[in-house]
Amino acid sequence: MSVLFGRSERRTATAPWSSGGSSRGAWRSLSGEKVTFSTVIGLDAVAAVVGLICDVVYMLPLATYRDEGGVPVRLPSPPLVAEPSGTIDPRAWRAQAVMSWMLWGNAYGLITSRDSRQRVTGVDWLNPEWVDVDEPWGVLGPATYRLNGREIAEDQLLHLPGRYVRTGYRQGLVPLERFRETFGLAAAARNYGARWFGEGAHPSAILQTKEPVSAEQAATIKERFLAAVRGRREPAVLGAGVQYTSVQEGPEQSQLVASQQHAAVAVARALGLLQPEMIGAAIAGSSVTYANREQRAIDFLTFSADPYLVRLEDAITRQLATAQGGSTPETGQYVRLTRDALLRTDTKSRYEAHEVAIRSGWRTPNEVRRLEDEQPLAEGGDRTNWPPFAVTPAKETS
Repeated sequence: MSVLFGRSERRTATAPWSSGGSSRGAWRSLSGEKVTFSTVIGLDAVAAVVGLICDVVYMLPLATYRDEGGVPVRLPSPPLVAEPSGTIDPRAWRAQAVMSWMLWGNAYGLITSRDSRQRVTGVDWLNPEWVDVDEPWGVLGPATYRLNGREIAEDQLLHLPGRYVRTGYRQGLVPLERFRETFGLAAAARNYGARWFGEGAHPSAILQTKEPVSAEQAATIKERFLAAVRGRREPAVLGAGVQYTSVQEGPEQSQLVASQQHAAVAVARALGLLQPEMIGAAIAGSSVTYANREQRAIDFLTFSADPYLVRLEDAITRQLATAQGGSTPETGQYVRLTRDALLRTDTKSRYEAHEVAIRSGWRTPNEVRRLEDEQPLAEGGDRTNWPPFAVTPAKETS
């Protein structure tokens, strides 16, 4: 291989974790802030974006279908959909996978059960910090997986790479490392703001005199001044030619607010949220009104949430159709997250949409009633209006 490719290249999933001499799962940013999972998830912008995407994944129902001649037929949920883990509920299980993608770039799951055809039926997600992957030749050679330092067989692990996968390799790039400067800047702005209110960020004033003073005298002047003003609003009498000069700037002068706002927008972009106003991070010149709220929800679903939703659907579908040692797509099973649950509109618009669906023959009355959690009609509720009619038909007469 060295002859064909010039030189060998070694890539390990833990290489970014140990770059620059830092410990695994920790990176030092140019701002001086240490970037780890614990510090990053404590940033309000990160928590808001990750929480928003994961909450969407949690809320959307997941259903299983089979394609029969181009017609989707709803199937009972298989174990990997209904109960993939013995420790957490299925919705939280799906949200865990997405969180691993968002911050670690990879989701690693320990396979806990298979069916008679060796298809995966149970998986417990692992903390990505526990897993090391060594793939010196990328897809051209085997990969070695280690769980807490001990080698584990590849068929015991379910590995799902995230959004950023370097060409020629299995592993997804780690956003915590890839965007460490973005996260580091956000942490620095947050910590500076905390110190501003806790410590003043720098001396709030100067006590000065033209008279020479010793260190002991300076300490005495400072102590007496603090004793005079602490907890009071009375004027302080300094004497001895001592003058008080304030040097504290306001948050506006220090651009603290602007820095924090910029950091929040940058974090949102790094994590794939293209609508930062959804987490309260405004962009200059942008405005959100009631009139464009529905379109904003559609944009969020299409450009921010869907990249994760589609990956999740494809990953589960692959497991439903794949037996150990080869693909068996003849089952035709696939899963879909019901996105309509995210696009709820106002009552009037929703009812108008239902009416159009019934009139056009696209839905039956009972299908619409199920969407509204209503009991089905006993008679005629499952009849499709086909061919579609433009107006309500006259009542049949005998």
